Amino acid sequence: GSARDGAGRRSSRRPSPPGRVAQSSDALRLAALPAVLAGGGFALAAGFASALAGALASGDWQGTHIEPVDPRSERAAALVLVYPYGLVVDREGRRFFDEGGGLVHETWERLSRAIHFDAPGRSAWTVLDARLPEIAGFEGGIKSEVAPLRSDTLAGLAELMGVPARALEETISEYNAACTGDPARFDPGRCDGLATSGRLAPRKSNWARPLDKPPFLAFPLVGAIVYTFGGVATDEEARVLSAAGPIEGLYAAGE
Repeated sequence: GSARDGAGRRSSRRPSPPGRVAQSSDALRLAALPAVLAGGGFALAAGFASALAGALASGDWQGTHIEPVDPRSERAAALVLVYPYGLVVDREGRRFFDEGGGLVHETWERLSRAIHFDAPGRSAWTVLDARLPEIAGFEGGIKSEVAPLRSDTLAGLAELMGVPARALEETISEYNAACTGDPARFDPGRCDGLATSGRLAPRKSNWARPLDKPPFLAFPLVGAIVYTFGGVATDEEARVLSAAGPIEGLYAAGE
């Protein structure tokens, strides 16, 4: 497959140069990603370790497609895609991402990367309020079978989440104060331009209406790997190549 992000754009990561496969710091951090699908028990990568010893790199070893999922779920691809209608906070209760930066298919890749590469503990939370069920079809954006955490107060929700209550309350208070637009403009089906005002950083570019209607809800989020853009070089007969030529008895196939 071509190196494209979740919005269909080509990845900005540069392909690995010819030569032996290198285990860069980014590649090692990518290796820590959970898989969005558990697989059938046959993807053992037994030959991949052999390939790493002398194979030529192919593709973009720094690139991958990642999606935000609920780590509590036992389901495959337990995506949580309702974050544009709430806030995303780290485990310290602070925002770090523009939840309304675009339609969900345009932002979930950036969010997942921000969670995995930048957020403390490689995890985050999306916080919402009782207005979420008022959005027609919101259930389609939640593939997890595990119910969200729920509380009538932000302090109670913070306790369930394990984040500092004062920090979460301050984050949401500052955000609510910046929601000065007309809530009647809220339109979950398009970029509605309902943005935060003032110096709130990061700003929320769309769907910015206050979170003030209890009960308050929270889903945990982690980035899960869907597929990668890098692998080992092969010839027309699927033989894995080293600098000296095909590696005897080692074959590879894939996108």
